[in-house]
Amino acid sequence: MERRSDNYEYPLFDDWTTAELMEVLEFFRNIERAYQDPRGVQREQLLQSYRNFQKINPAPADQHQLQRSFEARSGLDGFHLIKKARDCPELNWIKAK
Repeated sequence: MERRSDNYEYPLFDDWTTAELMEVLEFFRNIERAYQDPRGVQREQLLQSYRNFQKINPAPADQHQLQRSFEARSGLDGFHLIKKARDCPELNWIKAK
């Protein structure tokens, strides 16, 4: 998938606290790291940020909406990264192809 732009806004909900906002941003940053960092992102770091993202957004519909919006804005797909991290516990680092 081709990256759309370096200048995009993160999808956010207005009712998040500052702490929740920081946790969600960390999840999106980890997706970015998987694409941009030469090593990718540490598997456990990605999974922990995803678990925090899920706690903040417990409704699967909200989770999917936020991830689809992030992908549409950034061109970065987080779905396959989470799947790879879950399916490959032997990996220490997750790198987007």
